[in-house]
Amino acid sequence: MYLRLEISESSQPFKSMSLIPVEGNRGFFRDENTKAILNCSDSEYQGYLELKNKKLKEVSKLNEMKEKVNEIDQLKSDVSEMKDMMKLIIQKLESNS
Repeated sequence: MYLRLEISESSQPFKSMSLIPVEGNRGFFRDENTKAILNCSDSEYQGYLELKNKKLKEVSKLNEMKEKVNEIDQLKSDVSEMKDMMKLIIQKLESNS
């Protein structure tokens, strides 16, 4: 998971943050205070956002499809119930004749 941090003069918690480039890894920096390695690559972050949005759209489409399947199942059940009612009506009509 990526977390985008905007470091500015007004950001008090990050004011003392000093980043050292990681040798051989473009876009990676080590925070001197925490020793954490940070990926500061804008292109990788944009790729992450695009992938995240794509997955969210896929999940949304799957949820829509599940809702439609549930609606179809309900309609099938309703039609079956109506058929049973019609059969009962026909039986009653035939028994009265």
